[in-house]
Amino acid sequence: QEVIVPKEAGTYEVKAMIFDQNYKGSKSGSFTISSADPVVSVSWSGWTYDCNSYNATANVFDSNSEPIANSSVTLSYTGTENDGTAYGPTDVAPTNAGNYVVNAFFEGNNNYNPASEDKAIIISKADPTVLTIWSGGNYSGSAFPASSLVTGVCSDDILNPDIKYSYSGTENDGTAYGPTDVAPTNAGNYVV
Repeated sequence: QEVIVPKEAGTYEVKAMIFDQNYKGSKSGSFTISSADPVVSVSWSGWTYDCNSYNATANVFDSNSEPIANSSVTLSYTGTENDGTAYGPTDVAPTNAGNYVVNAFFEGNNNYNPASEDKAIIISKADPTVLTIWSGGNYSGSAFPASSLVTGVCSDDILNPDIKYSYSGTENDGTAYGPTDVAPTNAGNYVV
């Protein structure tokens, strides 16, 4: 008679019987195959803010580093954006610059225990493009203040930050000017 040895986790009954011309007998018992501890592996890397979000990926492996079939993982993102706003928990990957953690959770099944892993990343701030507009003119007794256009990395990302200007230079009579946040009035050569 063919004996099928169980592989799945669970409790099983077993009966051993002797078929011999000189001996007879049997013995019954039970044994348990316990659920194994899997390994959850998360892949997620930080990036510089670019208006996009990037999802983490996760896989579940057995003790031999072989992928476990049908092992779905739930991803949960949390963190803090750079302006102090709390993020998550949510299943949507973050976009804004800040510090984040993803938790990958495998709820387990008949053969494997639940398991999880966290992975922390940083979305770094991007460098904006600053176009400073400042042109000279003829002395009129009025200041010549600069202005700027600041754009971000997104196609429609026109920023309105609080810009601080620093003016310096030399007036035509040789007097040094600045550095100061006050735009020059007198004729001379200046840098902002």
